[in-house]
Parts: sequence; C-alpha cells; structure tokens
Amino acid sequence: MFTQHPNQLPKGLQKEIFGNVSSVVALNLSASDAASVRRELLVPGPDGVAKPVPAEQFISLPVGEGFARLGSGACALRV
Repeated sequence: MFTQHPNQLPKGLQKEIFGNVSSVVALNLSASDAASVRRELLVPGPDGVAKPVPAEQFISLPVGEGFARLGSGACALRV
C-alpha cells in the first residue's frame, strides 16, 4: 500500500497498516506525518538501544535520501 500523506488516513487504519507490513519507506515528510511514521522506524542509538528516528530528520531530508524498514530493522537510504 502507498500513501503520500499518512495522516490523511484514520488513526485506526494507520495502526492496522503499520501492524501488518514489514517494509516501510519514508522520504521527506511533513511534521505531522513524521510524527506518525517515526515510531515505525527504529534505529540503534548511541547506547545501542533501538529508538525512533527523530521527526526532525524526516523533515530535513534532501531529495534522494530517506529511511526504510525492510523486515525488522531500519536503515538510512541514499540514491
């Protein structure tokens, strides 16, 4: 499933989608969309504990860069 603006979907539907997909790709997002999607993309913090990608990183991504969850882990993307 693809949507350009996740926050246009009802919260219940968002939770069902994120609960049932193993892959998520996110490029530059608005602040409200970043707040929703960031919880789905966990990256290791400096202490090794998995934490959500900061919303600010989604908002400031340049063209060709993003974050993805492919299976169980998140990674940064650059094209």
